[in-house]
Amino acid sequence: MNELIETFFNHFFTSKISKILAEIINFGAICTAITFITKYFYNLFLKRKNNLNLKPYYTNTVLQSAKKKYIRSKCQNIDPSNEIEYNNNFAFAVREDLLNFFLKNVFRIKDPEQKYYLILGDAGMGKTTFLLNLFRLYNKNIRQLIFSNEKMKLLPLGESFDELKKIISEIPNPEQTILLLDALDESNLFFHEQTNNYSLFLDKLINSVSHFKQVIITCRTNFFINEKDEPFELKIKKYNTEGNGFHIIKKVYLSPFNQADVNKYLNNTFPLWEIEKKEKAKKLF
Repeated sequence: MNELIETFFNHFFTSKISKILAEIINFGAICTAITFITKYFYNLFLKRKNNLNLKPYYTNTVLQSAKKKYIRSKCQNIDPSNEIEYNNNFAFAVREDLLNFFLKNVFRIKDPEQKYYLILGDAGMGKTTFLLNLFRLYNKNIRQLIFSNEKMKLLPLGESFDELKKIISEIPNPEQTILLLDALDESNLFFHEQTNNYSLFLDKLINSVSHFKQVIITCRTNFFINEKDEPFELKIKKYNTEGNGFHIIKKVYLSPFNQADVNKYLNNTFPLWEIEKKEKAKKLF
């Protein structure tokens, strides 16, 4: 009799546990399927939105390519080429993550007093790659994607200025749009004008984008003869309760890679089985 009762209880509890385990596995499978489907449609929606805001010059494929091997840029308040001179005068460079500077600070200000930013860096320092990653991360944010009417537009200044001006004028709701303009030094407006009057040249560009919420422009540092020639005060009037005045363009300098950045880049570029190539590359830095 005892053996019969023991057999019954063993069978009952084993069946019960098996049933619970099966339900847990099924629930996990359903959750995994829902997550996969949600992620698929989210990425599809994001890709479509990116392509709409990137056209006619860029695509989502270019965006994903810029993501690969990207080492986050740092920025500073002092031109790196003048740091020694500034150090002698007891000044120092304040460095911070450039993506965080915009995503966590500049773009979170509801009514920004500062509208214009000029990102300066030498050739090959990653100005275009930075803008592409800024665009990607800004649009990837769920809150931004679903709950905000604001958007971002990225355009290259190396194209025909007349064509660019037409595209800019056709962007809907510019007061809710952050405009990214890449490569001021490649703008054919400047070369067409055949003038070294940088302020006159920049005024024409700024006038065409003054109705946007914020404008971020990239440029080679050596496009300007020296730091004094770099733009500062613009001929765009501010209207506020603090005496108006004119808008200024905030200058931000790209920081050169430090050794940690170099190591990250080499680790991302060379897989473990290419140790010799990585060691050879290290000697170049």
